Amino acid sequence: MSTPLARIPSIDLLRGFVAVGRRMSITLAAQDLFLTQSAVSRQIHGLESALGIKLFERAHRSIHFTPEGERLFLSADSAMQQLQEAVGALQASLVHRPVTVTASISFVGLWLLPRLPSFQQQHPQVEVRLSANNNIVDLRQEGLDIAIRYCAGDSMPAGARRLFGETVFPVATPASALPDWTTLQSSPARFCSNSKATTLPGGTGKAGWTCRAGPASNQRASSASISSTR
Repeated sequence: MSTPLARIPSIDLLRGFVAVGRRMSITLAAQDLFLTQSAVSRQIHGLESALGIKLFERAHRSIHFTPEGERLFLSADSAMQQLQEAVGALQASLVHRPVTVTASISFVGLWLLPRLPSFQQQHPQVEVRLSANNNIVDLRQEGLDIAIRYCAGDSMPAGARRLFGETVFPVATPASALPDWTTLQSSPARFCSNSKATTLPGGTGKAGWTCRAGPASNQRASSASISSTR
């Protein structure tokens, strides 16, 4: 038979009872609760009076449960442990944890780091940690929050957001005697020393930097974090 909530003894009395039951010592329980021994003793007596049941047998410098006390302790200790875990989880959620961002080494050095001081001035409560590498990583397994990678627009994974595009153009000294821009643009492959570099500005223009958040996503970062396709 269940007892109405209004008739359940005070949480302070139950907490004192559980503390004594875990330690089997009023002295040690008082230390755990930052109370005096007499305060804990009053809590035990108060609980026994509220229930009309004797919970502990007192002996010389020792105590032990009565059968009723042991039965109550098994339930009260379990409930108190669940309450401790729930309260601990709530308090932990209020603690600011750092935001970890992974990006390629060049992107971190040339774009992200120069802008970080400004961001920190605007958001001093946010701690940012950077992971500079060119590897494809699992956001969830590595404990990463955001991945920034270079990819073509039509290859962006679900959940990714395009940050910006990139303009690539040749730079040369006058001594190189390159043709004018119109000629170079019409036949770029003729003037590229790298046989793989067959496109210059004026192509599809769909490549760019994308950003994807984790680890809340169930996708693996191997599909979310894409290495350079240049």
